[in-house]
Amino acid sequence: MFLVTGGYGFIGSNLIYTLNNRGITDIIVVDDLSDGSKMLNLANCEYSEYYDVDSFFNEFNNWDRITYIFHEGAISSTREYDGKLIMKRNYEFSNKLFAKSFANKIPFQYASSASVYGSVPKDFSIPETAPTQPQTPYAASKLLFDKKILKLMSAEYFNRVEFNIQGLRYFNVYGKNEEHKLDQASPITKFTKQAKDTGKIKIFEGSENIFRDFVCVDDVVQAKLELAFNRMNSGIFNVGTGNPISFLEVAKLIARKYNANIETIPFPSEYKEKYQYWTCASLNKLREAGIGTYFRSVDEFLN
Repeated sequence: MFLVTGGYGFIGSNLIYTLNNRGITDIIVVDDLSDGSKMLNLANCEYSEYYDVDSFFNEFNNWDRITYIFHEGAISSTREYDGKLIMKRNYEFSNKLFAKSFANKIPFQYASSASVYGSVPKDFSIPETAPTQPQTPYAASKLLFDKKILKLMSAEYFNRVEFNIQGLRYFNVYGKNEEHKLDQASPITKFTKQAKDTGKIKIFEGSENIFRDFVCVDDVVQAKLELAFNRMNSGIFNVGTGNPISFLEVAKLIARKYNANIETIPFPSEYKEKYQYWTCASLNKLREAGIGTYFRSVDEFLN
């Protein structure tokens, strides 16, 4: 049986959909459904049980039934500044879940984030060993848990323990089932909705200088499962394409597809000091682990 936290969310729901397509339905889902719109993400999927995130540890005790843990659940908004809530969900819950995983020797794969790298120079391909400088509480919480895991993996006894753990630093994921994220959805999803609904795509001034390593959620899930079933590889891995594209170029691709116009709007002053203007994943470590997933470009996705 698989355990998927954040199963109704963006990446979690796509993971469950893919597991179903592989004939796997014995899945426990943990999530917070305060936003009921997320329920539609699993409307056509099969799973065994659902637990609310706040009552899960009190209600679930059958850890011997779990064969793999995918920890995708988190407060993922980069604009959330309730530190107590972020620490409760992103760090404390992760610690509890990891403790259960380690005690029961259940392979554990969790969602980290490329946001831990913060601002980096343009044309820099970011390795997992790059300096970290989180610029939001969300990013700081992800880095805090990464550090805990890295400390464990560096311990002398770790290689003698029959246990596998993988942290995935997702770059800028886009695709199906992110509509519930609203303004936190990817530009690909937001621009497409604007083009369809209004015939206009709104981009920030200077979007020709904002580059992101946009990676399709379908490809992310394929890489996740390749790593999960190759249990010889513990570590923290970047998951991106290694080929960034500017916001302006994304807007042009979508405008061309839907015959829409592009409109420039002022860049919000409150974002300027906390914005990543360049992300580009180095995939060397992922490839060295034997993961051959092909990561399509935004152009390939749209066509």
